[in-house]
Amino acid sequence: MMQTPLVTSWSAGELSPKMYGRVDLDAFFKGAKTIENFFVLPQGPLTKRPGTVHLGSTKGGTARLIPFVVSDDVSYLLELGNTGTSNGYIRVWRDGVYRSVDIATTWTAAQIAEIQYCQDNNGIYFAHDSHKPSALIYTALDTFQYGNIAWQYDTGGTEPFASSSNYPRAIAIFGGRFWFGGTINNPQTVWGSEAFGYSEAGGALTVDMRTYTTYTYSYYQMVDPDSWANPTIPERELMTEDRDITTPDHAIEMTIASDENDVISWLAAGRALIVGTTSSEWVITKDVTAVSPRAERMTDYGSANIQARMAGDAVLLVQGDKKRVREYRYTQDSNGYTSPDLTLLADHIAGTGFVDFAKQRNPYPALCFVRSDGTLAVLTYDRSTQTAAWQRWVHADGLFQSVAIVKEDSVDTIYVVVYRNSDYYIEKFADVFPDSQSDIVYMDAAYDAGTGGDSPTCAWLANETVSVVVDGVYVDDDTDLTVDSVTSSTIVCVEDINGNVPASGNIQVEIAGVLTTYAYTSYASKTFSGVTPDPTGDISGGEAIKAPVTVIADGSGVIDLTDAIHTGTQVWVGLPYTAKYQSMPSPAVRASGSAQGQYKRISAVYLRVYRTMDIKAGFDTWTAAGADTYELGDVWVTDDIQVPFNGDYDLQACINIFSDLPLPCTISLIVTEVVA
Repeated sequence: MMQTPLVTSWSAGELSPKMYGRVDLDAFFKGAKTIENFFVLPQGPLTKRPGTVHLGSTKGGTARLIPFVVSDDVSYLLELGNTGTSNGYIRVWRDGVYRSVDIATTWTAAQIAEIQYCQDNNGIYFAHDSHKPSALIYTALDTFQYGNIAWQYDTGGTEPFASSSNYPRAIAIFGGRFWFGGTINNPQTVWGSEAFGYSEAGGALTVDMRTYTTYTYSYYQMVDPDSWANPTIPERELMTEDRDITTPDHAIEMTIASDENDVISWLAAGRALIVGTTSSEWVITKDVTAVSPRAERMTDYGSANIQARMAGDAVLLVQGDKKRVREYRYTQDSNGYTSPDLTLLADHIAGTGFVDFAKQRNPYPALCFVRSDGTLAVLTYDRSTQTAAWQRWVHADGLFQSVAIVKEDSVDTIYVVVYRNSDYYIEKFADVFPDSQSDIVYMDAAYDAGTGGDSPTCAWLANETVSVVVDGVYVDDDTDLTVDSVTSSTIVCVEDINGNVPASGNIQVEIAGVLTTYAYTSYASKTFSGVTPDPTGDISGGEAIKAPVTVIADGSGVIDLTDAIHTGTQVWVGLPYTAKYQSMPSPAVRASGSAQGQYKRISAVYLRVYRTMDIKAGFDTWTAAGADTYELGDVWVTDDIQVPFNGDYDLQACINIFSDLPLPCTISLIVTEVVA
């Protein structure tokens, strides 16, 4: 029985193995077994994720990236790291370029990941329970002042957060107040500054934490009659009195009324101030005052010590096991907060746990979570299109360590720290859909070789085999040689287009459209000796030989691009990666009922593609040798295509679609012919 089921959306993303039998759910038909290095668009299609562009190295060792947006025109990427026991630092990048701003801090390497922060248009502010709260103040373009926050506090009182075990771990700005929470000595206490009681002057931030104002009152009081000079004339004396008055706008200090041993993990400003603890989520509403402080517990899921983020109209939090993500959101229907589990259908996606995450709003709503194993788990999340799609991004030859998303020219740019070959690098993701084909970047650690001459030095690519894309066209791994003469075991070739022929390997002889592979062990002046089998009678003058052209960066990272095939207006070099999609088990049916658990076979695959230049399909394979390839040429294609597919009878009848060349691939529809 022939059937043609189709897939038009991947809005459910990569699903948990626990979902493979849920053919009764809509998510089954919009999900996948594998989505690796593809990106699910809010509209539904799959597109190959963009590559990463190399920007530079960290100062030393791993680092954490944090965005700092000053205005619509000025935004920064902050690199937080440590090069020794107490040699913490902040380095400043703008528009992907290090701006030679290096500020000393006292954070240790272990503390970098635990730092929490908030910001306004004047500066960015940091908290950690082992350090005094500090501020990085923007004073002019690429100019900053860094130091501890200064305080105004009650006369005769104790300076806030001034001693060990009394430093807050959480910080936020909400309702015109700075908020701090969770010291070691007072793990359940939150403090709010005086309303709009903070100011910046001379590159320093001062926050008003006074809980009262002292007023002096004057009044007249009747004197004891026995002391009157004239017993018939009453006497009064002027009196003064100091009173400490707390008004609604004064600073706030309150301890949440928890019946558990809660520790405050983070603060997040949204519709209300959300207080995340190790066991619960609390809400402080915007009408809170110093004379009426209150916090209300809404849910009891609990959080990890990873700062929550506002995303749209919700706060996203990572639960205590670091493997689940919840959306904390107020709804009118419930007149309260709900917290659905965004990883419910993909409970495998966190791997061994999340360590960091960042949000993207434009051009596509997405959240990027760094896993402890160096994978980037990406969630395309758009409630308006009912899209909650997880996917995994794996670096071509490295491990993701940190992620930050910075608004630049109204578009959010994704920056990452990558660990590779014992070094740490800062890279940024290229555009998902560049304006023209010549601008495509589908390689990692990529470099614009057009700015480096014929022999650019890319130290981060030393000893790596790299791919080359010229003006949006991939330079193949082989080039044509022309046979000049043939002896019993030697082939002599005329000068080829680039003269770059390796000393050993294989050559392919093309005769009557058929390629035959011969092994050789040495060459001299393009004379291939030791060819087996004896080519006499098989090869003659004028025949074409395909010799491999492998571009390798030498031990110093120098890449030879002097060959004619490597010249062009836009030349990119980098490390290729493979984008993989594996479908859910085929939903085919039989006349007698469901075909689940029955043998079936896919005989053809039809695809609707957009701006695609490389696509392959196979049964139980991710290699080009075992897959069927649709030849698309050197210009990206938007069309309906049929990819040859030689499937075997199988109980699940899944298809593998992948792209392993540094070229674009976008799929908007898949139709399979299934024999069940």
